[in-house]
Amino acid sequence: MPGSWEVLNLRKNRTLVATIAPPDYKVTMGWAMSMRQLQLPAYSDFTRSTGLPFGPARNSCLKIALEQGYNYLFFVDADTLVSPTIISDLINTGYDYIGALYYRRYPPYEPAPCMRTMQTNAQGQTTVGRGPLPNFQPGSIIPVDFLPTGATLFSRRVMEAVLRKFPKPFEWTVDIDNPASGMSEDFNFSVRAAEVGYQPMLHTGIICPHELAMVVTNQGVQTSPF
Repeated sequence: MPGSWEVLNLRKNRTLVATIAPPDYKVTMGWAMSMRQLQLPAYSDFTRSTGLPFGPARNSCLKIALEQGYNYLFFVDADTLVSPTIISDLINTGYDYIGALYYRRYPPYEPAPCMRTMQTNAQGQTTVGRGPLPNFQPGSIIPVDFLPTGATLFSRRVMEAVLRKFPKPFEWTVDIDNPASGMSEDFNFSVRAAEVGYQPMLHTGIICPHELAMVVTNQGVQTSPF
């Protein structure tokens, strides 16, 4: 039977795995199998948030992680397939805020993590835009400006630091009438984390397939309209 020191050592990587459930609660068999094979650190557990907008849903998961004493929060989207060892692989990098590489589900299917650009329209209004990743050696770990939460690890340190300055750490700032006016809740968190001293990092050696919904019609297999 482990002693108190051994128990504390086992708990150091305790992780809350959080997923924002899709509105219809449906996931693929591939995703279900990837979760079934996911190797959790000792004393880790799962949670899901349902029926809330993305920002409040992620804030709810972050609050649970902190209140229940988890040292890490790992967000995995309901359409991102992860390797069995992804959590320990990310923890072992030593970074407080690090995610895996996956690609957007829409043309041109570029990397979901990205750099920030500033764009000015004809009216002279400046908005935040997506920029390409810098050239990198495959397998390297690189800093990014925007790190989405499809397969991303947060340490307790970064969660507490962002929460101290921002009561709503994940906050959707996009105006529905002007999509270029703000940022998604995960991109906004990236900016806030960097502001309090925690650089978002991307592990290019951990690549997660991003499932693309398909439909079959009399025209054959087609991509889903969403």
